[in-house]
Amino acid sequence: MRRKIEIDNRTHWRTRHLRAFLVRAANAVLRDGQKPMLHVRIIYTRPGRNCTGYSSGHASLGGAWSTLRIAKDDPDKVDFAFVAAHEFAHNAGLSHAEMEGSPRFCRTESYREWYRWAETLPLEMKPQKPRPGRLAGVCLVEKRREHAIKLLAKWEAKAKAAERLVKKWRTKVRYYDRRIATAAAPPQSRE
Repeated sequence: MRRKIEIDNRTHWRTRHLRAFLVRAANAVLRDGQKPMLHVRIIYTRPGRNCTGYSSGHASLGGAWSTLRIAKDDPDKVDFAFVAAHEFAHNAGLSHAEMEGSPRFCRTESYREWYRWAETLPLEMKPQKPRPGRLAGVCLVEKRREHAIKLLAKWEAKAKAAERLVKKWRTKVRYYDRRIATAAAPPQSRE
């Protein structure tokens, strides 16, 4: 049975390379037919960790969701594969108490032997997108200037319309001021 892993990759590492780690780790931990669909979010390891290449994660116990954290620079591929397998074990319903002491799921002295296969997998960065600069022969600054000219014309037109409306309503206010003054004045006698 083929397992589907939906990946939300928020790092600069290639998604298809990360997928190879996840598929292999899931197949090592989960039985056929168990968790046919997994949702994995991959983000960077929190800053301040003192271990180079350190990975971490968390997962829903018995669920299908997990979050894996990978180092931004020079990740330890074996450690990442281990963390993926550990979190998939949580998805399969195993608690930390059930995993305790097992090199497959805990960082014991020999856990790296279980996931040595990860060293052979490629892990490259996504190609960088070209930086904005010249787009089809037109400088980005020129495009922004054209946009600014359009917005200036739009707001000048609105300002002109606002001036007309201010003049109209000023006239109305004066009209009503005169009506009120006339109504308040004592009537003049005709003699």
